[in-house]
Amino acid sequence: MSAFDTAPPWFRPLLRTEARLLQRFKDRLPSSASLHGDDRGLANYESTSLGVPATERMVPGGNASPYMVEHVGRYLWAMKIAGGKHVVDLGCGEGYGTFLLSWTASSAQGFDISQSAIGAARERYPGARYDTADICDSSELPAASLAVCFEVLEHLHEPEALLAAAAQRYPRLLISFPNPLVGGSHINPHHVNDWPLSTLKRKLRQAGATRLTGYHQRGHPRPRGDYVVRRGAISWNATWVFDVRF
Repeated sequence: MSAFDTAPPWFRPLLRTEARLLQRFKDRLPSSASLHGDDRGLANYESTSLGVPATERMVPGGNASPYMVEHVGRYLWAMKIAGGKHVVDLGCGEGYGTFLLSWTASSAQGFDISQSAIGAARERYPGARYDTADICDSSELPAASLAVCFEVLEHLHEPEALLAAAAQRYPRLLISFPNPLVGGSHINPHHVNDWPLSTLKRKLRQAGATRLTGYHQRGHPRPRGDYVVRRGAISWNATWVFDVRF
């Protein structure tokens, strides 16, 4: 069981308690048998501790689980803000989100450290530019008026470096982070950061944020709309989304 070293001390007992409960009732959790992978080595696999579906990267047409609706929902929200702007997508993965941003942005460029992901993006989604880069190194990133970074921080061993790079290069950043109690490292082994909302906001301010506008996504589809990004961020939201000004 994870020690949750990246979480503040007061938050770790909550994560450990949830992990014990999930372990106890893991036979009632959804199986990954209904999900499938893809031919680029990005398949879903079962968490070693819980046996629940866990994926590193969403692949449209590959492991397109119900979570894809949540991922696309963030980009649909960002498309309005990106209208007419030069936009970069940090940690773009397979590139479907960058492609959506290109529909409204003046230009859209996606960056990811994975060469296989960038290769797939170039093949599948024309209309935007895709390049490999270390998104934690500002020298590898071009200037733009807006940066987007969705569901990336939790995968990085040095997330502060990414925030610092974004602050150096971009005046505005749209960023999301999953609530560890909903999808932390004890549920998804690809996640290495278990920050509560208070820590996330503190890290953003330490990176140089001068204004934070909080939004959220719910953990379950509702009749009013599946995973719509809504104003306000509170501790029990499934996913926190911020419009950050540097």
